This record gives sequence, C-alpha cells and structure tokens, in this order.
Amino acid sequence: MLNIALYNNKINYIRSDRNRKGLSIISCGANQYDSLDTAINKSAVDIFNKDKIKSEKISYTIDSQFCVFNNIFCENENSLDFHNDLSGNGVLSNHMDSYYYPIGLRDDHYLGIHIDKSIKQRLQNATKNINSSFSSFSIGIFSAEILARYIFQAKGLDDYLILRFINSNLIEVLYIDDGILMLYGKYRVSRTNIKSIKSFGNMESKKKIENCLDKIIVKRNKSTSIIQKIFIYQSQGQSPIVKELIRNQKNTNLILLNLFNYTNSSAYNCTIKQVINDISYSELGHIFRGMHV
Repeated sequence: MLNIALYNNKINYIRSDRNRKGLSIISCGANQYDSLDTAINKSAVDIFNKDKIKSEKISYTIDSQFCVFNNIFCENENSLDFHNDLSGNGVLSNHMDSYYYPIGLRDDHYLGIHIDKSIKQRLQNATKNINSSFSSFSIGIFSAEILARYIFQAKGLDDYLILRFINSNLIEVLYIDDGILMLYGKYRVSRTNIKSIKSFGNMESKKKIENCLDKIIVKRNKSTSIIQKIFIYQSQGQSPIVKELIRNQKNTNLILLNLFNYTNSSAYNCTIKQVINDISYSELGHIFRGMHV
C-alpha cells in the first residue's frame, strides 16, 4: 500500500505492507512541489518511478485545511442528509462530499466535515496513468489520532489531546475523553494569548482545552495535570514549543507523536531538524488502525 499525505504543495508518503504478522514499512519520504495542482498530479507518479513500483493500491490523507467543518444537531442519524437540502445546501452537495461523526455527550450532536469533490476526483484521475487503484481517503489530524490511539496506546487513557502545530502561529486540536470525541478546534497563537478561530463540540471541554493550551503554549509549562496526555506534532515549520519538547521530554505528559520512536528509545539519537521531519509523518497514522504493539 502506498500512503500519501497531501498538504498545499508538499507530500509525505509511506509504503507499507500488512500481513498476519503485522505491518512493515517498506519506504518513506517527502517531496516538495511548486503548487497543490502539481502535488496532486505528480506525487504518485514520482513515487512509482523512484521506488520502481509496478502495481500498488494508494491511500490519501488530505490536510484538514482543505475541509469545511460545522455542527449538526439531528435526532435521527438517518436524516443527516436532510440537512444538505436546507438553506441552499442541496446545491453545495453537488460540489462537496459530506461526512458526519458523533461529537460530545449528546446523542443528536454531530461534527460535519465537508470536502470539495474535485479534490478526490483529481486524485483519482492522477492514478489512471499508473498501475494503481484508489483505496481510501482520510483527513490529517483524525489520522494522527489513530496513530496516538493504537501505537501510543492512547486508547487506554482516561482522556487525551492531539495538538497539531500547523505552523508556529496556528494550531489544531482534537480532544478525546473516555473514548468519545469531545472537541475539534483551531486556534491562533501569540506570545500572550490563544485565540479561538473555530471550535465544535462540548463547551465545557472547550474551556478545559483552552486552559490547557494557555499553560502549555503561553506559560510554557512542561507538564499539566489538566489532561492525562497531550500528543504533539507539527506538519510544517519549526515551532519553538516543539523544539523545546524535543530537547526535554523527561517527566512530562507532553508526548511527541513520532512513529519512528514511539517507545521513546534512547537509541533514537537525531538532530532537532530530523525529529521535526519525522513527526511530520503523523498524519499517515491511519495505516496503523487496529494494530497492537
């Protein structure tokens, strides 16, 4: 399986093979392109040529920045499609694929995630000139949560937070409490405060998360008792927070989401630049779904 994480003009990829004994990583790498269009059209072909691949299924992860999010309250899950016909949304359904996931403690509360259909179609078209098939489709931070859940054993925790530094001034979070998705949010970061851009889910969880983010990012605490564990990664750039965490990971519940060193082995001895590169693969975490390590 070829697994590609697509950002604006950058891709990360992992080739993997799953069998009865587990999952093996065959190769991995990253490519930079001059535009999103070029990344979509050329990434799979370039990897096929580089790795001399004859045939392969392809799985894509897209950056959540390509998605539109909203809250939906609906008592009957089977009636979610009805919301696409309200307020002109029926027209949007011609251009967007919509997915709904339970969020919070209410049975009628859903997180809506909407993706431009043209992105998926362009990815499918890009695979027609090579001997491949389009296997699956996932979304950045949600794929990273799968990595935390199965490889970093987050599924056994009371609660945990996935914290993504999109860049040094913009972050994205997922909060899981007792196995339930409670909050999705995006925040603007400055030296003195954390400003919410958008958040969906439980409002009590929102207060808790913002308090936690203030302690970690503004006050620069190296640990916090607010949440059991905070799994951190960065997809692009070099945040000072991430750099500090790389330098000092002892006695802290802030965990680097590094699939290349999920045991926090002392034998893993890399430069800060290499570690930042390694944690950028976190959004390919969906390939570890159901794994037990």
